[in-house]
Amino acid sequence: MLDPETLSHVSDIILSPPAANKYITLSDRLIREFADSEHRKIKKKLLTELQLDDDKPSHLLRKMKEMSGGQLQDEFLKNLWLQRLPSQIQAVLSVSSETLDKLAEIADKVADVAFTSAVYSTTSAPEPNTKNSPQKFGDVLRPRKVHFWPNIKPTRVSHLGVI
Repeated sequence: MLDPETLSHVSDIILSPPAANKYITLSDRLIREFADSEHRKIKKKLLTELQLDDDKPSHLLRKMKEMSGGQLQDEFLKNLWLQRLPSQIQAVLSVSSETLDKLAEIADKVADVAFTSAVYSTTSAPEPNTKNSPQKFGDVLRPRKVHFWPNIKPTRVSHLGVI
């Protein structure tokens, strides 16, 4: 049994069924109407799923270009890419009129500097006072997890209407 909304998509087939292959015709129409097209899947992934994570900015851009298959204009791709970068990198790139590939090179250099300074600015653990507060030796030597982008979160570009 089909619900009313689904039925509205195939009502012509129901009211005037073909002489042969009724179920195949109905099935094909339902698939066409409700299955995500390849283009829609790519768009969804570009808009929502791809993130910078621990990649270099140029690697993220390359992934986005590959996914779009050359179907997106550079300016639109640039805006999608920029909103996934940390705000510090966005600020540097926003004043440049370079090509998209050149911007990716600049973003990599800025990211390297930001990462290096973030690693050097981490503080060490305080000296344990073994006389007053007993601690496990392993707690003091526990390795710290350092992420590629410590304390830097990407921002969304609201003028695109994509949030």
